[in-house]
Order: sequence, then structure tokens, then C-alpha cells
Amino acid sequence: CAFFEVNIMKNKTNNIFWHEGATNVCCLNSYPNGITFSSHALSSLQSSFVHHSPVHSSESEQVSYNKYALRLKDTRSYQLPVGKYFLYKTDVKANLERHLWDLRKKGILENSVVYLGTIADPFSAFHKRFDNTMACLELLERYQPARIVIQTRSPMLIAALPILKKLGDKAIANMFIESNKEASITRYTPGMPTISQRLLAVQGVRAQGVKLAISVGPVLPYGGFTRDAWDFAELIDRYSDYVTVGSLAENTESSQKSIKNMELARKLELDKEFKMLRPESHKPLLKALLKICPEKLELPLVQKTSQIEMFAA
Repeated sequence: CAFFEVNIMKNKTNNIFWHEGATNVCCLNSYPNGITFSSHALSSLQSSFVHHSPVHSSESEQVSYNKYALRLKDTRSYQLPVGKYFLYKTDVKANLERHLWDLRKKGILENSVVYLGTIADPFSAFHKRFDNTMACLELLERYQPARIVIQTRSPMLIAALPILKKLGDKAIANMFIESNKEASITRYTPGMPTISQRLLAVQGVRAQGVKLAISVGPVLPYGGFTRDAWDFAELIDRYSDYVTVGSLAENTESSQKSIKNMELARKLELDKEFKMLRPESHKPLLKALLKICPEKLELPLVQKTSQIEMFAA
């Protein structure tokens, strides 16, 4: 549920979107009883995503309100992307293929980024959802959009390895890890896979050459706010090819009001973890990452593909 990603840059602008360079974003979610699909032209949306605010004279901070990140259960309605969503409870594969074919026919798919798992984890324990996820991946491998970002907290990601290898550089496996403390995961995200389970899957996927991103969003208690940020950053660096990091709260009045009703925020307040409820809660970890692995904070641009190459594939 990283609602935004943050990078601090020195004297340059970094890419902080997985869809930077694309012209369209598709959101795909699988459920036990079907899928949802939506398509969003970026030209009308990107201007509302980014604003700049000054920090030190040699730095600038770019904050992107990423509406395409995997949410926790109690934040599913928070900042949904604008646009029309399609729900299919039957003929899942045929209906999704119809959309992909239409986008390809219009010349849109070749410059689209598909996010699999923006609201629902595509690798949950439900057998039917897992079947739907694999059907979706098979179609995405066949139709080849510019990039596919698979977002999950589940070690079952490893089951998608054959398709991920076929997709090659077009695929990014994005594992969400909010803390390096198992106690925090148990307390604030009950029912979610343990950190050790997630990292085991990450190791297996990376060992086969699949690009792996770790998203720390929202950042949850990991020990000493400043001191222990370094240990967390070193863990992230060890297991990732790319990194994104974000806070639960945004620096807006409406955001502060919204999070008060979240179970996650109530638990943080009860535990006196007030720093985690502030918009700057990501900064100690981010500064540690900037020292340890700054290159991993810059996400790769989408490489546009010609229509001829698409149909050849």
C-alpha cells in the first residue's frame, strides 16, 4: 500500500515511476471470483502526480502520488485511479484478451505498463484467484505490453517464474516489505506472509535472472528511527535490483484526515509510533539507501516498442 514513492536527487531529476516513458497504464487485479481491468491514458493524469518542494540548497525532493501501488485491506478505497473499471466474473481469459487485443489494435498496448496487483494481491492463498492470475500472466506473455509490474507480498510469486523468465526485461517483480522486523509485520499487517518467506521467494526469483524491486510502503516500525534505518537499508540492498519507499501519510490535510480511520494508523497511534504517521517517516530509511545504493532508487524508463515488433512477437 505504498501510496507514493519518494526519491531525493542531487542536481538531477530521477525516474520514480515504473510507467515513466509509457503513454498508458493498465490496472489488472485478480480475485477468487474474477478479475478487474482498467486502462488509463497518462497524458491526463501525470500532471497531478508530481510536485516539487525544496529541501537543502543542493537537493530537491520529488514526490509522486503513485495510484498504482498494492494496497492493504483497510486502504483499498484510498486514492483509486480515475477511469472506468471492468469486472468479469466469468470468461475471465476471453474478456481480458478482448481488451488486450483492442489496445494492441489501436497501437496503445505496445507503450502501456500493466500493473498486476494494484488493490488485490495476485498470489493470495485462494486457489481460484491463483488460477485467474496465471491465466492473466499467460495472456500478458502472449500480448507483450511495454512492461508488466507484478506487485505482491506473497512467496507464491515463485510459481510465476517460468512466465517471468519468458518475459525477460519486460517484467518487474515488485515485492512489498514494510519493515525488517517480523514483530511489526505480525502487529500491523496480520495475516500477511512473514519477511523471511518473502525474502526466500525474492532470492529464488532473482537467482533466475528476473528483475526484482522491493517497495517499502508504507514504511512501518523497524527499530530506532534513525539508527536502525541503516540495517533495514542494507537488507533491502542485498535482496533487490530496484527500490521504492514511501510513507503512509501525505503532506496534505485531506490525507491526515483519511488515515485516522485506518486500522493500521490506529495501531501505530496506540503503540505511540507517531513518527510513522508523519509524511517524513520515510526519510531516515531513504537517506540510508541514498548512501548505500543510490542507483537502485532510479527506475528504468519504459523502452517503447514498434508495432511491427509487437505483431512479430
